[in-house]
Amino acid sequence: WNLVRMRRAVGQARAEAKSAKQRAEELGSYRLVAKLGAGGMGEVWRAEHQLLARAAAIKLVRREALADPGLATLVQERFRREAQTLATLRSRHTIALYDYGVTDDGSFFFVMELLEGLDLAQLVREHGPQPSARVIHLLMQACASLAEAHDAGLLHRDIKPANLFVSRAADEVDILKLLDFGIAHNLADPSTALIGLPSPDDGTSGERLTAVGSIVGTPGYVPPEQITGSTLDARGDLYALGCVAWYLLTGDEVYPGFDADALFRVHATLPVPNLRVRVHGWLPEGLETLIVSCLAKAPDDRPADARTLADALAE
Repeated sequence: WNLVRMRRAVGQARAEAKSAKQRAEELGSYRLVAKLGAGGMGEVWRAEHQLLARAAAIKLVRREALADPGLATLVQERFRREAQTLATLRSRHTIALYDYGVTDDGSFFFVMELLEGLDLAQLVREHGPQPSARVIHLLMQACASLAEAHDAGLLHRDIKPANLFVSRAADEVDILKLLDFGIAHNLADPSTALIGLPSPDDGTSGERLTAVGSIVGTPGYVPPEQITGSTLDARGDLYALGCVAWYLLTGDEVYPGFDADALFRVHATLPVPNLRVRVHGWLPEGLETLIVSCLAKAPDDRPADARTLADALAE
């Protein structure tokens, strides 16, 4: 039985290596080095440019995972929009896009900067709630990325710990990067309001409800106005960022213990709980006030924009 298991493992490894080699050839200038993650629709690989030896991350959605032609078309449109979105953004705190394309077999891929670090969901899972000073530092960087996107008329719509990555570069640490603009909404293009699919590398908790005709986003981080179908603007991203801040400080979501459907309801109706009693350690009164204001049910009661929030955090 052990020999059978070993033969199967060797066969699977050979098949993966062959598949990687074929895709590496199809991806032209990039050589796939190691798989970083995999999901139901695709994979993320560490890759190197064959001439420049520059490391990169390649997000690849397999054509065979999209048996439904309609779904394949929607994925291709989502990828095209995400590539166009990332290509217009220059903030240091937004992940950089190097390339985008389609392989000969119809698989879609992004080539992005390779980040060294971990996302905020991993950070809290592995190291627990974070101190207030660090949370302030991380939130200010997230605001810098959002400010540029909002100036361009883009709403991210999926701000959550798994889409905020804390990285390092040379001697610099705690550099925050905003990821995954796949369900971003361009206010100048109403057709983007319903574009959404599960991320190919989405291995985080919280089911992504992004099918056409349903709520776009992640339960636990969706603003009330998006749930009720009201007009959505940049302050919706600030609500989600307030939920992220809460998670960083407490190690839990604002309303823990609810299923996805119930989460939508409670975010739209329940008052904001007491943050201070859930934080073990120093919590500046000003930070508490800011986070609670981000979680206001009415957008008019939140900070006016990402720059206003960043300035308040700096104070």
